[in-house]
Amino acid sequence: MWMIAILAFGTIVAGPIGFIIGLIIIGFMVYSKEQSLNQNNEPSEPHEPFHKQEQHSNPSTIRLLTPCIEMVCHFALKYEHQWTTEKVKYVKSVFQECCDNAEDETYLREVLKTKHRSSLETCIHQWLELNPNQESKEVMFTVVCRLLVNTCQDIEKIRYDGFGFGTTLGLSYQYCHSELEAMLEDAFQYESQHNSTGKSELETAAEILGVGIQATEQEINKAYRIKMKDYHPDRNVNVTPAVQRMLEEQTQLLNNARDFMLKYIN
Repeated sequence: MWMIAILAFGTIVAGPIGFIIGLIIIGFMVYSKEQSLNQNNEPSEPHEPFHKQEQHSNPSTIRLLTPCIEMVCHFALKYEHQWTTEKVKYVKSVFQECCDNAEDETYLREVLKTKHRSSLETCIHQWLELNPNQESKEVMFTVVCRLLVNTCQDIEKIRYDGFGFGTTLGLSYQYCHSELEAMLEDAFQYESQHNSTGKSELETAAEILGVGIQATEQEINKAYRIKMKDYHPDRNVNVTPAVQRMLEEQTQLLNNARDFMLKYIN
């Protein structure tokens, strides 16, 4: 309809020339409209992002376990401050199955080598934030206690640190006591088998007090007082009931050791 109107208007105003001009105008308008439609129908080119988003792959299992590895390292160096071949092999064996490739194994070695670790409390807290299940907690308790038993000669310290670690993980006192005492018994039997004389009751009592078997009454009482300070209720106010029970057991051991040695020398 609009094309007829343009031709009629051009013919009335300018005659045949106006008719021709009207055709030209109509042709130009139709052409312009077709070009516009073609441009709208053409698929738009995808816009290249101004900054491509960097893609991060999910961290490997061994990297997620970094707090756990550092936690074990703390206990490995708690009593013996230097790494030994045996300790390195032991810790590696614990986490070797979590390494998926050579890069993970390299990362594990670097964690063991570093001297800049988070505190033990921080490592435990970070690992617990990963919500480990009961079995994982029990495995880590066993791993740590084996390190304590094999790197420390002080039974009281082993029990204190072992029970403290286990209860911090949320393990029951009964479980911690049963597992740790079994490890200590195994260690004692192993030592007895490789020592023909074994340890006498006197030697055991002296070891508990931290004195020699030839200690005098004064030395025995002095060692007893020093040891008892570590387990006195006034110095262990904010401990858990499980740790409190362990402290009472250690107090009884010290009392028995002192009484035996005093009786022996008299």
